[in-house]
Amino acid sequence: VLKGVSFTVASGEHVAIVGPSGSGKSTITALMLRFYDPTNGTITLDDVNLKRLNPDNLRAQLGLVSQEPVLFDGTISDNIRYGRLNATQAEINEAARKAEAWQFICALPEGMRTRVGDRGLQLSGGQKQRVAIARAVIRDPSVMIFDEATSALDTKHEVEVQRAIDTASQGVTTITIAHRLSTVRNADRIIVLESGEIVEEGSPEELLNNKDGKFYRMYNDQKFDSLAVDKLAVNPRERSKVSLAAHFSMTPTDFIDAETYRRAWARSSLGAHKRLGKSYSVLSIDRAKLALPVMSKKRTRMDTPFKTNIMEVAMDDKDYDEQTSFPGRTTNFNAIWNLIKSYKDGYTHLSVAIPVTILRGFFFLLICFEVSSVLEIALASNEETAQQVFITAAVYTALIIIKTMFEAVGRLFIALYGHGFCGYLRNKMFRKILRHGAAYFDEEANTPGRLVHKLMSDTATLNRTLGDKLDLLLPAVICSTASVTIALLINWKLALICGFQFPAFFIFRLVELRETSKRQRQMAEQEKKAANVWLNFQTIFF
Repeated sequence: VLKGVSFTVASGEHVAIVGPSGSGKSTITALMLRFYDPTNGTITLDDVNLKRLNPDNLRAQLGLVSQEPVLFDGTISDNIRYGRLNATQAEINEAARKAEAWQFICALPEGMRTRVGDRGLQLSGGQKQRVAIARAVIRDPSVMIFDEATSALDTKHEVEVQRAIDTASQGVTTITIAHRLSTVRNADRIIVLESGEIVEEGSPEELLNNKDGKFYRMYNDQKFDSLAVDKLAVNPRERSKVSLAAHFSMTPTDFIDAETYRRAWARSSLGAHKRLGKSYSVLSIDRAKLALPVMSKKRTRMDTPFKTNIMEVAMDDKDYDEQTSFPGRTTNFNAIWNLIKSYKDGYTHLSVAIPVTILRGFFFLLICFEVSSVLEIALASNEETAQQVFITAAVYTALIIIKTMFEAVGRLFIALYGHGFCGYLRNKMFRKILRHGAAYFDEEANTPGRLVHKLMSDTATLNRTLGDKLDLLLPAVICSTASVTIALLINWKLALICGFQFPAFFIFRLVELRETSKRQRQMAEQEKKAANVWLNFQTIFF
């Protein structure tokens, strides 16, 4: 809750707002962006109440860099272009230079075309922040807002990002929300908040000279080396003029009552963020949706978790080493076969499931032979028709009952085998994971959560694959082989003539499978884009 907060930010001025957690810093950011409106008091831009401004027009004049920048699974160039969709590549490159991101981008193998991954997982924290700064710079905003942009970074990345912030904020009205005082050393004026109230205000040098002030106590607590106040000698009025003068002001009053603030806080974007300023984008939803590129990524042979984890489990303990995959040592078939042989407790289930499944394949042939009985009914005399119908119906009923029993028994033992095999495989995978060195768990792809996901999903995938092959593929192969053999024995000439349809059938089936797979990939990409947008919604209250 903000109480009696009133301050003005002049055009071209750099104002920092500092204070302990919960003092209302990010609430001010949310109010300026109109993520919700104050119940009392006003916020103005160039003497115009924000409530009278169109939200899209307002946010088009603002550049925001938050603590957790929102990056989409596309290229670096695409993510910077989200700031202004009609930006040219030359303008994107210039924005990257201003954000101190050009050097690390050029060092990447694909440069601007490097994919950042889902939520920017392929980039470090400092790199993500500099890409976010470049996205804000390319908007050419009147006001830049940095909402604790360096609070989640280590010292090295903090210095890099702070240098980018200083470069990007030159000649632009800048508001910095900070908890670390090392990030506000270049501010023209510092506002200190505590419990929703302004307790101090002044230049960094003035606040440091006040030994009894809140800022001085915070400075001593954080113990950063120097404030470098000598860098503040440049008069802010001498800075280059901004293209569009910006002037923020807040009138002194109680902005939000406690209950309204609590409800807005609890209902913020999907309930996933504890702070309003933690993860949001100033892009409108329509713009973000239209700007998302068509994404495609070809997977390599050894790219799936199944092949980099299941194959490793198939190796004996004596062959174990610290590698995460074993390309060239064994094929997928050999790896799976070794796993099946090693699970000796499942031999009993397989000894029942396999013969029953083979017999199921022959039942299709028996049903086909009974088709001739149906044709004989049409040729039978009136006296024999009723008897022939009864016999044919009885045979079909018996075959269906027997086939159902065989399917139930076969699938039961396949399920029992799969359940035991899945548990056995998870146990072996878990033992292998525990034998990795400490450096293995430091990698981003090997966090505990991801390893648990692989442990559960990979084994279940293999279990489903084996179950489907045993339950569906084996009866189909038995039935096809027996059918072709019998056809050739009865009338090989007619069988060969009919056999010409099989190549065409397989070709059409292959084309169908490829098109289906292509459509599924396209749908997955569209779903991923929709999820990226949906996860970064920000709930707005009016």
